[in-house]
Amino acid sequence: MHKTVKVGGKEIEVRGLTWGEKAALKREGINIGALDPNQDNDEVVEKVIRIACGDLDLDPLLSSEVYGLFREVIRLTFLTEHEAKN
Repeated sequence: MHKTVKVGGKEIEVRGLTWGEKAALKREGINIGALDPNQDNDEVVEKVIRIACGDLDLDPLLSSEVYGLFREVIRLTFLTEHEAKN
């Protein structure tokens, strides 16, 4: 599933992770479905966004915008077929 979102004045194409991408992250010890939002996850967030959004320059974005992109990637990754149709 893909979606275009507007962040920092730009339109950015965001997609969910594939099964293989999730598996590769898991082999690195990163379980995106079980991340604790109270922990510092900046490195994981950046890694996931780089996979899903390509070579996006995150430096000019606010932390809230970066985490918003991350939440969208996670939402698209775990989106059910029913949710996708609605």
